[in-house]
Amino acid sequence: MNKQIILNGVAAFLPEKHRIIAINSDKPPLSLSIPASRCLALLVNYQGEVVLRERFFHEVWVSNGAQVTNNTFYQNISLLRRAFKEFGLNEDYIVTVPKVGVKLENTLKITRSEEGENIVTELPQPSTPVQTQPRKVVQRLSSSLTRGGLA
Repeated sequence: MNKQIILNGVAAFLPEKHRIIAINSDKPPLSLSIPASRCLALLVNYQGEVVLRERFFHEVWVSNGAQVTNNTFYQNISLLRRAFKEFGLNEDYIVTVPKVGVKLENTLKITRSEEGENIVTELPQPSTPVQTQPRKVVQRLSSSLTRGGLA
């Protein structure tokens, strides 16, 4: 069983699957990037405390063999804010402390599932065939390149 972290009773964060799932809603699951998922897990583990940028860098990237810039870090935090907003959570739960780090507000109610207990089950999403017409796309692209003088 995967660990589940319930956020304000409206969404479940599945850290091992890097997903957020709506509770009691038909909203489709949201896949997070692995770094964004690790950032959220770190914030949840230290809720209410400021997590230093250096800690994020080390635990999310350096320990996994990557070096990133401050911009990459803040892009991942921005992704989390957008994910919160999409699930009806206040994006202000994630607070940036300038030049120090980020914290997850104590006002966000977090409930962790017990080992072996699934609070939410993820239903498989029906796959819908994607209809594409590559020939028309190529023709439009090549004609626009010709008109622009690039061909």
